[in-house]
Amino acid sequence: MKASAKRTCYYLYPVELVWKAIGTGDNREVDPLSLEEFESQEPAPNMIFTKVLEKEENKVFAFRMKARGFIGDVRMELTPVGPCETKVVFSEVLTFRTVSTFIFGKFGLSVRDELR
Repeated sequence: MKASAKRTCYYLYPVELVWKAIGTGDNREVDPLSLEEFESQEPAPNMIFTKVLEKEENKVFAFRMKARGFIGDVRMELTPVGPCETKVVFSEVLTFRTVSTFIFGKFGLSVRDELR
């Protein structure tokens, strides 16, 4: 089962500062975990950042994360509105491992609230 949400925010800072603030300042790549590696982590971390999907300086940053009940793709698109304002469109697509995780999970609840 999949769920998605999208949100637009405006920040009164230049796009370069917003880019640094969202954690893209270093160019370190993260190797994705295999499903076996991820499963072996339980019950340790609740969420694991796994992979950069797309990165274009001052424009787009997208990454994948895994949690016990879902895999999520998060995307941030930055657009300068003026010299000191930036529009950021946040979007996420969550793929739930089971229907019950979507119905009863905290993230399922938050995504459904966002969609309303």
